[in-house]
Amino acid sequence: MVNLGLLISQSTLLELFFLVIIFLILYPFVFYPISLHIISFFYPEYTVFDKSYKPFITLIITAYNEEKVILKKLNNICSLNYPKNKIDVIICSDGSNDSTENIVNDFIKNTKLSDYSRFILFNIYDKLGKTNAQNKAVKIAKGEILVFSDANSMLEKNSISNLVNFFSDLSVGYVSGRLTYSNVDENPISSVEDKYWNFDIRIRNMESKISSIVGGNGAIYAIRKKCYFELPNLLSHDGFMPTKVFVNGFKAKFAQSSVAYEKVSNNVNDEFKRKVRMQRGQPFK
Repeated sequence: MVNLGLLISQSTLLELFFLVIIFLILYPFVFYPISLHIISFFYPEYTVFDKSYKPFITLIITAYNEEKVILKKLNNICSLNYPKNKIDVIICSDGSNDSTENIVNDFIKNTKLSDYSRFILFNIYDKLGKTNAQNKAVKIAKGEILVFSDANSMLEKNSISNLVNFFSDLSVGYVSGRLTYSNVDENPISSVEDKYWNFDIRIRNMESKISSIVGGNGAIYAIRKKCYFELPNLLSHDGFMPTKVFVNGFKAKFAQSSVAYEKVSNNVNDEFKRKVRMQRGQPFK
C-alpha cells in the first residue's frame, strides 16, 4: 500500500522548495529594495565633511580600440574642474590595433599639457582584459586617490571634485559616481538599460545612506590607493571592489552628484561583445 503520510511529506517538501526558489528570485528585485527603503528612514543623509578637499589623484582610462571616442574623451579630461597640477593622467591602451594609440600620442604631442603632473599613454600588449590593464596601470600611478573611467564615458566638469570630496572622510575607501545614458529614446535596448540603471541608482543611494554600496560602475568611480586590490583578470571592479573594500574595514559610498554620460550599445550583439571583452580579455569574434 502507498504510504499516504510519505506522499504528503514529499508534497510539502516540494511546495516548500518551490516557495524558497520563488523567494530567492524575487528577493533582489522586490524584498531587498523594500527592506532598504524601510531601514533607510532610520539613517540620516550621508554628508561630505570637507568639500574643499583636493588630494593628488591619478585618473586611469582603459581603452581597447576606441578610435571613435578617444579624442572626445581626451578633450573631456581637459575640461574637468579639478586642479591640473594634482592630476596624474594614464591612458592605458590594452593592445589596441586601430588608431587609438596614434590619436592619443598626437594629442599629447600637440596639446599644452604642462599644467598636469603627468599625462601619458601606457601601452599593454598581453590583451588579458580590462582588470589586468587596470592592475598594471595602478602600479605606476602616483595619486593618493585612483579615479577610473571608461573611454566612452564623458564626465561633467565637477564630477571628479564631487567624487573625491568623499575621501575627506578617512573611513571611506571607495566611491562610485552616477552613470546617465544619453540615448535612452533611440531604441528599446537603451530604454530598458536606462530603466534598470535608474532602479539600481535608487538601490545604491539607500545602501550608501545606511552603510556601504555593494556594486559600482565603470563609467566613474574612485578608490583610495591603499585600499586597492589586484583582482583576478576574470573579475571586474564593478561587482567586487566595493565589497572587497568594505570587508577590509572601509566604507564604499555612492556620489549622486558625480555624473558621467554614456551611450548604450545600439544592439544586443555589441553589448554582448563589450561584456565579453571586459570579463575574458580577448575580443569576441
